[in-house]
Amino acid sequence: MCAEFQNSERKKHPGRVVGGMETWRRRKRAAIKPQFGGLEEEGIDREGNSIGTRSMEAMGIYEPHRGTVTINFRRNGYGPRTVSTTDVYKSIRQTKHIEEWYIGELEKNDRTLQSIGTEVFRVRNNPDDRPAIEEAIGKMTEALKSLGKLRAEKKRLSLDELRWAVRNLQDAIKDEGRINGQKLADAFEKYVLFRKMFGPWRDTEVVHTKEYSKLRGYALRKLRDEWLLENTANWIRYLEKEKRGFPMKALWARDLEFSGKLEKLLEHQRIHPEELAEIKENLAEAGYRVRKLDDAEELLWKIEDMKEILSAIGYRARKTDGEYKQTAKRKKEARRQIKDYVLLLRVRNPLYAAEEMKKESDDYCQKAARHLDGAAILINRNRFDVAVERFRQAEDEIRKKGTTPQMSLGFPSQSQQ
Repeated sequence: MCAEFQNSERKKHPGRVVGGMETWRRRKRAAIKPQFGGLEEEGIDREGNSIGTRSMEAMGIYEPHRGTVTINFRRNGYGPRTVSTTDVYKSIRQTKHIEEWYIGELEKNDRTLQSIGTEVFRVRNNPDDRPAIEEAIGKMTEALKSLGKLRAEKKRLSLDELRWAVRNLQDAIKDEGRINGQKLADAFEKYVLFRKMFGPWRDTEVVHTKEYSKLRGYALRKLRDEWLLENTANWIRYLEKEKRGFPMKALWARDLEFSGKLEKLLEHQRIHPEELAEIKENLAEAGYRVRKLDDAEELLWKIEDMKEILSAIGYRARKTDGEYKQTAKRKKEARRQIKDYVLLLRVRNPLYAAEEMKKESDDYCQKAARHLDGAAILINRNRFDVAVERFRQAEDEIRKKGTTPQMSLGFPSQSQQ
């Protein structure tokens, strides 16, 4: 039997024993201090202070010159296998959500290990207690159901060990007249392997991933602030120097109207090409370039044509069929192009920027957010001269942190291209 289950504290209360083990594990986790190299670029932390970070490209962040960012969340072995495209405003909250998700995972892992461990130690203290063994099987099976769709390698391997522990416990009580001690010992050994993988090993991965996500946040804050400075300069020029207040107000309102309509299309599982064609026609009439939407519409019509052909011959495509895979690929690409168009309609819009900045929780950008919101309200009231002053005040708040309107971090600004 594993040495962890043969110590002198055999008869201690299971909850206290496991509680002590988990407290020790959490202390070890708190002591993990990931060290990342290549911190040669300047970023901004949540307090607005300058801090070292990696270049955008090194962290899998692309296309900042458009005001949108495509983030690969699987760089250098850390993070889930996800590629996400969003605007510079939402990207920071996205990294925060990832950090919060991993904090939640650690808390859930703690509860799981505490619950299973308590039952395992109860069996260890009373190896002849059949109901205790059945209770341990129930707890382990419940954990497997809640954790069964995990993709991280160590977590998947740890669940394999837990499944073996369940099988061994089931085999231990298979015979009515006796309990198989060897199978219990095997189950305890598998549980220890599960705990090592699911606990300390996974702790290390999660802490590294969470800290790596912070590096992304530092870079994205810098990028967001630079993008805001570049845009506020343009907004001031439109309203003050070029005296284009009314036409720009109408354009910004139209941008939000059309982007809202396109976003509603994306909420549905099936996008009808006729609906996209109608919005696209209205955009073209209003003077917008719609080539990206042309491509999306063409893909949607191809999907409809494929459905008609398969329906005519009475064939229902399965997930393993080439037709199904091709349709899924076209649907994904059409959605991506529509989403990109929505982002492009919004990223240079002060009304949209004001709404997004209001959602930021970082203290250092709250004053700038209030000035942007005030400018948006004044634009809607046709008070363009006063709106300019609020934009300048927003600029001043951003510049207090030493930010300049050039996109550093390895990418030139759009004005430099």
